[in-house]
Amino acid sequence: MKRSIKRLMLGLSAVAIAISIGFISGYWVAPSKNTESATPSPTQGKPAEILQSNKNPGSAQPSKDGTKTGEVIDASTIYTLEHPSLMALTLSDTFDDVTKRYGKPDSQYVQNEEGDPLIIYHYAQFTVGFAENRQVRFVEISDNGSDPGLNGLRVGANQASAVQALGEPDTNTGYVLTYQTEDTILKIDIDPITDTIQSIKLFSRIDL
Repeated sequence: MKRSIKRLMLGLSAVAIAISIGFISGYWVAPSKNTESATPSPTQGKPAEILQSNKNPGSAQPSKDGTKTGEVIDASTIYTLEHPSLMALTLSDTFDDVTKRYGKPDSQYVQNEEGDPLIIYHYAQFTVGFAENRQVRFVEISDNGSDPGLNGLRVGANQASAVQALGEPDTNTGYVLTYQTEDTILKIDIDPITDTIQSIKLFSRIDL
């Protein structure tokens, strides 16, 4: 009987020692495992689309707008008396110059003016007229969706904005402002009731 009790006590002691050792081992090992799992990888938790874009940084290319979504006019083609232009086009440009910059027109037709036919290219926000020699005869804008290259001036602005952008006009009738060079005229039509620009046209003085 005494031997059985003694064996039982020894067994319980061994179990207690084993539990203690296991507890202590778990106490020291567990934190190291938790520390490892708590440190995320550089890409952990990022959305899939971000991960995808990071694979090829800078691979996205801007689209080529054209005038239908707003043509950006280069600073070198802004209207000046030395270089009169509208929509970055001058009266010395040709068919090829226009289509190279803006692509094919939305529509085109021939307009007869006193026996002198004009070929009209109509784009979403402006119109270009060509003479028979395929050279630009006029450029006209009647839409405010595009920057025509007039120091920030657009259709829909007021008369004071035109003066601020281009200076004092050569003539001002109250409803038409003109800026003249030796060969060209920049004509700005004003609605006298609303005092807003309705259209802007660049054309040759010989067409007066």
